[in-house]
Amino acid sequence: MGSPPAGSELSNYRWLKSLITLLACGLAVIAAAFNVRALLQGKTDALVVLVFYTTYAILFAIRRPSITEMKGLKHWLVALGGTFLPFFVLHGGSRLVLPWTAVFTLQGLQTLYMYGAVLSLGKSFGVIAAVRQIKTQGLYRFVRHPLYSAELLGFLLAVSQNASIYNMALIVIQVSCQLIRIQDEERLLRQDPQYEAYFATVRYRLIPGVY
Repeated sequence: MGSPPAGSELSNYRWLKSLITLLACGLAVIAAAFNVRALLQGKTDALVVLVFYTTYAILFAIRRPSITEMKGLKHWLVALGGTFLPFFVLHGGSRLVLPWTAVFTLQGLQTLYMYGAVLSLGKSFGVIAAVRQIKTQGLYRFVRHPLYSAELLGFLLAVSQNASIYNMALIVIQVSCQLIRIQDEERLLRQDPQYEAYFATVRYRLIPGVY
């Protein structure tokens, strides 16, 4: 979990990292096309997802270089699944019986929460579990992974308005990836005494008082 190995292993690692980064960019383009199409068809909830991941793309471009990061195909697959699977929600199917005003209000609150998490994280954004800068301010004072909880809320809202077996299976897989991703991140970050102290102070990962 430390610095990348030397010699041929370092070359292989860089090759794998470049390949997966290219895959992530491809997934982002494909998924963006799905959501633009849904938006043009009048599916307003697609706008939340599209803005969400456009922000991700900007942060990915300006992020700080990592001090150390998880390595290995499993960690990359989990990170990619947790990040990009919400993009592939298919619009259509059943909708929960909620007033339009309630859905609109929840989407607005989720967007505000997401941007609050993004601003709290800043340039420390990344896909795979990595150490860039320990964050303890903003929404990080309440939960250890506010961006992931914002993602979860947005994903649940999207699926609630487009309920199908496919979308429900998608959210189960994505949440599973996120739980593994959280464990990866915390195992790496707890090697830092500052994060260990933060870990002991902020008890909950995603939802205050629950988890």
